[in-house]
Amino acid sequence: TRALKAVLQVPETDVRAVAVGMRAKADAGGGASWGRVARIAPAAQNGAVAVDVTFAKLPGGARPDASVDGVVEIARVANAVSLARPAAASDGSALDIFKVVDGGTRAVRVRVRLGTGSSDRVQVVSGLAPGDVAIVSDTSAFADQSEVRLR
Repeated sequence: TRALKAVLQVPETDVRAVAVGMRAKADAGGGASWGRVARIAPAAQNGAVAVDVTFAKLPGGARPDASVDGVVEIARVANAVSLARPAAASDGSALDIFKVVDGGTRAVRVRVRLGTGSSDRVQVVSGLAPGDVAIVSDTSAFADQSEVRLR
């Protein structure tokens, strides 16, 4: 079982940032373990590229043909403020979102500038501070509102 590897399916639009030797984490359902990218397939299949990850210590629950969830660490930004990626938010863009205030009774529109991110999280360069709570779901129904009351 020492020869087991995780094969992550990375969207072909994201794989250009992946390199052999990068740290990667995989979870087979019994706990996550860190490993290294050992191989990147030369071609995409069904819109994804197979990325092989090997481990010094296998994740808990690892077995042949088990499903795994994985993440390749492309970069690490120290002391970054980040949030779940809002719908249609692209890296380096600015957008308006609602920040929760007054103990959760109101939300006010704020302009945030985004940095780089992953498929599910994005760095906030300005507009939010550590600990701020923001609404990242679709708020287009409130496009003409500067604040909303929350229940």
